Amino acid sequence: MMARIIDVAEHPGSEFETVLCHAPVGGAENETIGQLSVLAADLHNAAAIIVPHNSIGLVPLISHFRPHAAIFAQTKSDAEGAQLNLHYSVYPFRLHTLTAAHFVRAMLREAERAGLIERHDRVVILESSKREPFFSLREVAV
Repeated sequence: MMARIIDVAEHPGSEFETVLCHAPVGGAENETIGQLSVLAADLHNAAAIIVPHNSIGLVPLISHFRPHAAIFAQTKSDAEGAQLNLHYSVYPFRLHTLTAAHFVRAMLREAERAGLIERHDRVVILESSKREPFFSLREVAV
């Protein structure tokens, strides 16, 4: 079974669309999610792929597929950031947030400050649920 993007849903009145993906369950699941995040970024001309700390293990896999978008990864230590810095197009950033909403806003603000994205750029935000991985595609409006 191949991984594929099954739907792209726009949310009227909102700044984001959700890219729903189907990934086969098994040993190659993480690699598939990494490949799909790059595919979603390429399909939508995203400027960055934002990865929260709970998915930090996917960063090397995403990097392996050589995305055109920068990979902006949340880290919790300098050592973790130094390790991620060895991978292609990865920009580690230390960020401590309380909620997912704060995380997204803070990461977008920091990516903009670092010059990785500009207002009205599209970014892919790697999110997860227990059933399906999905990616939010947002326009930067911080």
